[in-house]
Amino acid sequence: MSTINTCTNAANRPASPSDGDTLYQIDTKQIIVYDTNTWRVFGADDAEGYDLDGTNVMSASPAFHFDAGFINGVDATGNPSDGTSFTGQWISKVRGVTTVAQSTASSQPTWNASGENSKPYLDFDGTDFLDLTDRLYCNASFTILLIAKADANGTFGILSVDGSDDTPGASNFELGTDGVFRGYSSNGVLLFFSDAGQGYPGVHTFTSGKNYNSETRSIIYRKDASGGNHYIDGDNAGSNGSNANPNDIRFGRIGKLRDQGFDGKLYEVLIFNSKLTDADLNAWGAYVTTKYGAGGSGMEAQVSF
Repeated sequence: MSTINTCTNAANRPASPSDGDTLYQIDTKQIIVYDTNTWRVFGADDAEGYDLDGTNVMSASPAFHFDAGFINGVDATGNPSDGTSFTGQWISKVRGVTTVAQSTASSQPTWNASGENSKPYLDFDGTDFLDLTDRLYCNASFTILLIAKADANGTFGILSVDGSDDTPGASNFELGTDGVFRGYSSNGVLLFFSDAGQGYPGVHTFTSGKNYNSETRSIIYRKDASGGNHYIDGDNAGSNGSNANPNDIRFGRIGKLRDQGFDGKLYEVLIFNSKLTDADLNAWGAYVTTKYGAGGSGMEAQVSF
């Protein structure tokens, strides 16, 4: 008869696990399985959680998680050479989502090995973009997490959105006039949504000093059927933009909207098809603090929810 080994949270997990190692985490009553570079977490209801870094675990798994430090979705061995145009595919760390290789040289972002926070990023110049191989469909509840820094105040958004096509995977899928995050006013990072292709920007304000280009930012948008809230560096919420509560949102492009582009550095982007809990967002904040040195010179401290 075989038995499963046990551990207590992250305290006594194996220091050098192998693929397929499986443990029962007795304090949280979860089964954890090591998969390449992270522990996958399964709760009592068999719903998969998501282990960000071996310590900070979220209750839900994202639809995708693009990390510029893991271009192949697995480890750093697939990363391009520092300062070169990105000509390959960016692969999600979960669920196998990938971007289409950008064949147009003038639209290729640049991969850089180290930004302000000593972490890799993709640099977009306002015309660069990457399309998802399969469009992501979200409806009433979802959460977006971003680590990014604009190169100029008032820059436009990172993700494109559109609601005019009822078939997310169609070849004629429209990527939308405007994106999820759009620069507007002196704060430089604003948010609006629309369930129509044209969309309208809405007024959106943030805590004084939370501009987008002075430091790297952790940007959060969390939404359910009753509406959404936009946060920067943790629990610093601004007002919602107009059309802030749409359904039938489809994401298909990273870096460029239909007629405007993102000018800045993108480190990570995750989308969850659910409204994350405060505990999940605090796990994200702890992950950001550890990985990017939030509270230091390049990124502000993260405010708990």
